[in-house]
Amino acid sequence: MRKFTLIAVAALMAATATFAQGNLRNQLNTRQGMSVNQRVSQKEVRADQRQQMMQGQKAVNAKAPRRAGIEEQPEGTVFELFASYSALYYNWFYGWQDASTTAGKMTLVEGTDGNIYILGLTPNAGLDVYYWVKAEKAGGDTIVVRQQPSGYYEDFTGGIHEYEVARISYSYDAETEEEEIRLADDPDIKLLYKGNGVLETIDEMNSADNLPPFFYGSVYWYEAGEGDENPSGYYTNNEYYWALTTTVNTEVYNEPSDAATFEQMIIKYKHVDTFYSEPVTVAFEGNDVFFKLYERAPGWVKGTIDGDKVVVKNQQFMGFDDYYGLYEWAHTATVEIAVDDSNPDDVYSYDLGTIVDEIVFDYDAETKTMSTTGAIYIDGERDRIYYAVYFNQPTFYFFKEVPAVPADPIIDYFWAYEDYYESAELDFTIPTTDVDGNYITGEKLSFKFYVDNEPFVFETSEYGDLEADAEEIPYGTVIDGIGTRYLLIYFQPAQNVGLQTIYRGGGVENRSNIVWYDVNTGEITVEPYDNTVGVKGIVDTASTAAEAYDLQGRRATETQKGLLLKTVVTADGTQKVVKVIRK
Repeated sequence: MRKFTLIAVAALMAATATFAQGNLRNQLNTRQGMSVNQRVSQKEVRADQRQQMMQGQKAVNAKAPRRAGIEEQPEGTVFELFASYSALYYNWFYGWQDASTTAGKMTLVEGTDGNIYILGLTPNAGLDVYYWVKAEKAGGDTIVVRQQPSGYYEDFTGGIHEYEVARISYSYDAETEEEEIRLADDPDIKLLYKGNGVLETIDEMNSADNLPPFFYGSVYWYEAGEGDENPSGYYTNNEYYWALTTTVNTEVYNEPSDAATFEQMIIKYKHVDTFYSEPVTVAFEGNDVFFKLYERAPGWVKGTIDGDKVVVKNQQFMGFDDYYGLYEWAHTATVEIAVDDSNPDDVYSYDLGTIVDEIVFDYDAETKTMSTTGAIYIDGERDRIYYAVYFNQPTFYFFKEVPAVPADPIIDYFWAYEDYYESAELDFTIPTTDVDGNYITGEKLSFKFYVDNEPFVFETSEYGDLEADAEEIPYGTVIDGIGTRYLLIYFQPAQNVGLQTIYRGGGVENRSNIVWYDVNTGEITVEPYDNTVGVKGIVDTASTAAEAYDLQGRRATETQKGLLLKTVVTADGTQKVVKVIRK
């Protein structure tokens, strides 16, 4: 038995109302918006793991013995299904989450033994292994799922925690303002099976305006230890479903054949007013071009070459996304910048996408460069934007290393020193782009930290995986205490911490500005770094100058002003790159 306060009731009611109105998250068309304060730090992950370990050690000794579930697909007629349902689940960090979707996945087997078997009936339980759930025919279209194992997860001690699928009873006491969610007296779940893969919940569970009178979801047995706050018994996984319907999935995703020419290119794209770049695989096959824009789904976005254009059509099926637990589609769209001023204290701009039938790239057959003013969204809905990622104004090109000034690092959050963790922690992001959003290779990128206004020295006595004490760490380093997105500091800085990136590309070293975080006020400031110091106007008089380029590698005109890079050849034949300033 599990009791909740009125706050939980309000959260459930709000989430249900939100779904009926179209889902608040979808008003922003995103599944990945996360404020800085919502980021999960390495310390919190470790704390959660410790908690799971302690809970796991208690639960291993459960009174209820493990009942092996059905892991092998039963024999019979198989239907791959699109599942549409309303759903709620509870996340330990973010609280109540709406898992409602029209793009869920279930697999149904009409068994040769006369039973119906379903895989994916409780997809948000967070289990390592999901079992096939057996449903027995009960006359007419009714089938019954009796309480049974639905899957398990393995904790960090090796303990196995098995969940069961069952019906949950809900009640609310207005006088005490407490709700109660428990295993129902009759835990069997009744569903309707119309044949040919069409599955539905019974009418009493198809409410979209109010909480349904009954829930069903995963439950597990908990054996209380000495001094435990909660008693022994079945507990829910906080996963509730209603309004379930399914249709057969007959869609096929695009992918190139082995005969295609696969190229590693760069995609440069825009989010609001900032450009980003990253490597991407592009395949050319006849008049078709395929873009691998999203690794979590198997599909490729397909375009058709037509002279000096590439046409990409809307609503391309991308297959199933294990990370989000949804099927995905690629949508073509136009984008305009919108402003959310609903909260005067948090006004921000965002890209608002509008689906169109197709977008057209300009195409250079010689260089294979492609660019468009349109956008591609990878979406978890068939007919609307509900994106995992998107690429506005994408350009595809081959990477060419040139001298470049790296983009400033981003300080996401600082966690003050705590005795429990024996460290402070700086969470950050290092872009693999230059100041204009062009891609730079991580192999020639490194970063440098500052603490209390002084360069920070990483000592092997604290960071034992280092070969020697160092002030500079190569990008991509992952050792104890240092990662690509975090640094553990084994004391509390008195004033500040700073971060700077260094790029040595095209034979030239350039550094970003230094980004500072004040540990006492939380203020983030940027200290400009002048890469021209000491090299202003240096040109060897005994040299002949070759072409001049700007910092992005573009050939400079004769009259172009500002900081330029010039290749010079000295009298002895040595070639070098110098920085010059034209005024």
